[in-house]
Amino acid sequence: MLLKLTAAEGRLLAEKAAATGLPRTTYARRAALGARIVALRVPAIHLAAIGQLQRIGNNLNQSVKLVHEGRLSPEFGPALREVQRLLQELRRALRGETAASGSPGDSE
Repeated sequence: MLLKLTAAEGRLLAEKAAATGLPRTTYARRAALGARIVALRVPAIHLAAIGQLQRIGNNLNQSVKLVHEGRLSPEFGPALREVQRLLQELRRALRGETAASGSPGDSE
């Protein structure tokens, strides 16, 4: 099915979807079907920080791989793993999660 919107409707849909943290298509489908749509509980600034942390984590994973391949000194291994652990902890904190509670905002 193809949904055609005016530019203004498209912007409004994008804004509403962004406020919930859902992709536009998912938001539109849920809205059209009368599903309950819950506003995003994680502030946008936290989402931006989470994105940055994920990119940093990717770089760390590449570094760990280099350590395992012998292309980077093994002395970096423990420090890299600790930084990865701290990044995961920070991502959970930014999402409003705790180690014991799991992930309340995950509805994907």
